Amino acid sequence: MAATLPLLVLQDGDPSRWLWLLVAALLIVFVASIMVLLLLRRRQQLVARLERIRREALILYDNAPCGYHAVDDQGLFANANTTFSRWLGYEKEELVGKVKFADVVDGGREALDHCLEELQAGRRSVDVVFIKKGGAKLPAMLGLLDMQSLSAGNRTVFTTIDNTRCHEALERIRTLDQELESFSYSISHDLRAPLRSIDGYSRILQEDYAAVLGDEGRRVLGVVMNNARRMGALIDDLLEYGRLGRKNLQRVPVNMSTMVNEIADELRLGYVDRKIDMRVGPLDSAEADGEMLRAVWKNLLDNAMKFTARQESAVIEVRSYKVGHDEICYEVKDNGVGFDMQYVDKLFGVFQRLHRIQDFGGTGVGLAIVKRIISRHGGRVWAEGSPQKGAVFYFTLPIKHGDA
Repeated sequence: MAATLPLLVLQDGDPSRWLWLLVAALLIVFVASIMVLLLLRRRQQLVARLERIRREALILYDNAPCGYHAVDDQGLFANANTTFSRWLGYEKEELVGKVKFADVVDGGREALDHCLEELQAGRRSVDVVFIKKGGAKLPAMLGLLDMQSLSAGNRTVFTTIDNTRCHEALERIRTLDQELESFSYSISHDLRAPLRSIDGYSRILQEDYAAVLGDEGRRVLGVVMNNARRMGALIDDLLEYGRLGRKNLQRVPVNMSTMVNEIADELRLGYVDRKIDMRVGPLDSAEADGEMLRAVWKNLLDNAMKFTARQESAVIEVRSYKVGHDEICYEVKDNGVGFDMQYVDKLFGVFQRLHRIQDFGGTGVGLAIVKRIISRHGGRVWAEGSPQKGAVFYFTLPIKHGDA
């Protein structure tokens, strides 16, 4: 027989009805109180946590390794962290609301506007020089933070990185570079004198005593003279390589087709006993340093002619094409001896040779000069090849200022 629970029927006049209502109300109040207490406790924990995070963020902001500062729509400092203030030699209270940002920038409003234009155009950072409280200068890198998502109002927030060590290093490099230049010219002068003597006396021996020397003597004398000339050429190339790092770029429109054809005609005079099929396609013009570009083409074309010496008919092809919207690529292709791609990294180093000097002459500096010139123009240089199947040398130049 199933168990049944008695039903409590409350009558209007039954006192137990009010007792049950009271108990239910007390239970509801108790549960609600517990929930309110738990919510209050949770809120207190969240408030405490937010306060801790706020304090930590403030400590990080004030003691960050880079400077942060905000500027209002009047150009006044609206905020600045301790790092930035100390770099400039100010207390934070001396800057905020009292000093204009342009007043601590070397060059004033004009220099600051130029920096802002570059930052707003998309540059991540720009070089700027700040003026410290005592008048000293602080080289730095200035960045711009996008704070729109935080509703920062009319404030503009900047980041600053102290660039003093970089400038000091650059100054040391310039000093060392000047010392190296002086040393190079001194060594060059000191080496040229004995080389001229060796070459001069060797010529005297060759002209006046050739019969006395005999075949072996003349052969040895020829080796001495050739090495003296090679040493002179090596000195010239090293000096040219050193000068490239200091020479200012003079960018002008360069007609590449005209330049390449002129250089090819000049170089052919040194290979009159050979058949060289030079195929120069229409080449894109570029804006570059004409003198430097002439050295690039001369080295690349001379290499192509030199390393096709064993071919019955040398074929050299020169062409250009655009790479995307911001680069022009030029290539020089030959059917010469080529090279093994596992040694491609050595091609553009100073004194790096992939072939014996007895087989192919040269100082081993030409391709290093090519790479340095193209790098200074903001371009790239590389090569592809295969033994006995020729080589292709590429270089790019950026398209700027309306380059065609």
